Amino acid sequence: LLSLDEQLHSLLYIAAVERFDKPMIARYVAESLAKVNYNPLEVYNEGNTILHVLAELGDSHKDVLSELLMASGADGKPLMDVAVTNKKGQSALHTAVLSPHQHLSTVLLLLKMRANPFQKDVHEKTPLHYQMIAAAKREPRNGRDLEVIRKMIQAHPLRTKEAVKMLEDMCGDSFFPRDLRATIQAEISYWVKEEKTKKLERR
Repeated sequence: LLSLDEQLHSLLYIAAVERFDKPMIARYVAESLAKVNYNPLEVYNEGNTILHVLAELGDSHKDVLSELLMASGADGKPLMDVAVTNKKGQSALHTAVLSPHQHLSTVLLLLKMRANPFQKDVHEKTPLHYQMIAAAKREPRNGRDLEVIRKMIQAHPLRTKEAVKMLEDMCGDSFFPRDLRATIQAEISYWVKEEKTKKLERR
């Protein structure tokens, strides 16, 4: 289980990256490693984990990423942590958004698994920032770009003043095309309306 191949790749890496067509194998390996008290959240170059590697590979490896995120130990707790960061302070969600491969389904999967789109890296950039930048550069715009941006904003666990300010700053940035800024403004308006409704209900 703990041996490496000639390229110094672990069994988990080989199962997840090279045998991604059989995603259950990687999950089995991860859970087997946990049984011998070995942390399957291995760290590779630049502090990347197997989650970062799979996220960067994009939608072709989405199913094996999904299986690993559902892997659990004997105590029933998840073996993988979507919030773990590399040396750049980037989570797997950052890596997915920055992937040169098709990755929108991977991003949606990570959001479903509670990855935080407002988590900042060492450059103070969030996955939402990078997604907005990528969408702004894409012409014609991918129809799913707006869907992903909406889901990123909706996935934020805490609607703090800091989060609202971050979104408002994006709305005021002329770098972003009008349709992207309109999408963000609509979500801000929804947040404000919902908060007002909650206050009225508490009275």
